[in-house]
Amino acid sequence: MQLLALNGSKKIWPYEANQGQEYTCPDCGYPVKLRWGIVRRPHFYHVYESPKCKKLSTKLHRSIQYYIYRLLHFQTVEIEKSYPEIDRIADIFWAEKKIIFEVQCTMIPFKEMQDRVRDYASLGLQVVWLLHANNPWLTSATWDDLKKLPHFYTNLDLRDNGVFFDQIWLEGHGKSAPYVVELDAPLPMRHFPMPVPDLLIERTRNRRYYFQGDYLHFWTKHPYMIPKREPRRKNWYVKWIDNLIKKHNF
Repeated sequence: MQLLALNGSKKIWPYEANQGQEYTCPDCGYPVKLRWGIVRRPHFYHVYESPKCKKLSTKLHRSIQYYIYRLLHFQTVEIEKSYPEIDRIADIFWAEKKIIFEVQCTMIPFKEMQDRVRDYASLGLQVVWLLHANNPWLTSATWDDLKKLPHFYTNLDLRDNGVFFDQIWLEGHGKSAPYVVELDAPLPMRHFPMPVPDLLIERTRNRRYYFQGDYLHFWTKHPYMIPKREPRRKNWYVKWIDNLIKKHNF
């Protein structure tokens, strides 16, 4: 399902296109046309089969971009905005809030994520990462690094079934329950009540916004339902010493 086409050099979304007019696929350069119906949402299709067209992960990436674009339709939103001064192209730029949403459906080095956050911050922009829940890169090791960056998860598919949600990693317990996040409802961090529990302290650093429905927002409503700190992970030696102390009543 193609959700973006080119009319010359201008990017065109399905709702902007005209039935019967021919456009160009931005991925392979082949001609595409608009298609829509009662069951399927408007989209572009290739007039001729294209072996060069990009894979499913790219289509999913575009689908999520298009979903956010429609979600923030009445705001000043730009897709794939270029910033030549830092050699970056933002997935979604929300001008009013100075927020950039970066959609990630595949593996990415954590350093690259940090570099993008730093580069956009130099322009006064806040990056929020949106990581697809089916991304094989998301392991227990990456969860610890991700605490340092603003991020949420999504399980959206090509038919727009799914949500954006927040989730944290509790040592010794695994993933917490997911909480649905409203991306169109950012809340100024300057109004956030302090202090926060150790488990959430990273989420308050160098951030302009938190969002309605995320764990920081949940904590403001239910401060006693989130642990004060993560349980300490004990290795075999520490456990052995603890058992020895208990056994001999030291």
